[in-house]
Amino acid sequence: PASRAGDMAKLLTKLADRRRVEFKRETRFIRLQAFLQDIWNSLPFNLAVLLLIVSNFIFTVQQLENNDPGRQRFFETVDLAYTILFSIELAFNFLAHAFWPFVQDGWSVFDTVIVSVSVALLAVGTGGGNSWIKQLRVLRAFRLFRLLGKMGDLKKIVTAVAMSIAPTLQALLIGLIVIFIYAVF
Repeated sequence: PASRAGDMAKLLTKLADRRRVEFKRETRFIRLQAFLQDIWNSLPFNLAVLLLIVSNFIFTVQQLENNDPGRQRFFETVDLAYTILFSIELAFNFLAHAFWPFVQDGWSVFDTVIVSVSVALLAVGTGGGNSWIKQLRVLRAFRLFRLLGKMGDLKKIVTAVAMSIAPTLQALLIGLIVIFIYAVF
């Protein structure tokens, strides 16, 4: 019984030491995550992201309007830079908000889709002519909608407009039913 108690004490000490190491790792990650959230919510960071989004939109419009093959290499290089910056920003967002808060935020999911399309376009290239892959470049312009996620008041307005679509369509349907009833008589 004494050796068994000694073995049990060694096992408990070993488990306690292992848990202490795990706790230190967890608290380091939680502190890192809190630090990243502070940066994510700061005004300078949000202004930098807004500037990046607007400049990318202007660049995308210029790229779509310019058909000069000589400038194609320049556009590809700048597009690569924007895609890398947006990928870093997306990874930063994911680290700052862990998994569930990130996945539950619609703007983060939307951002993930847009960045994924951009990365896929870079991976496969734009092809020649009017290929369907080249037409997907237009989706990158939707990055501008990310402004809604960064600007609270604008987000509220867009959400209110989106919420009013269903009741408006229902009122339209009632109006059409009334018109059809009068048309029959």
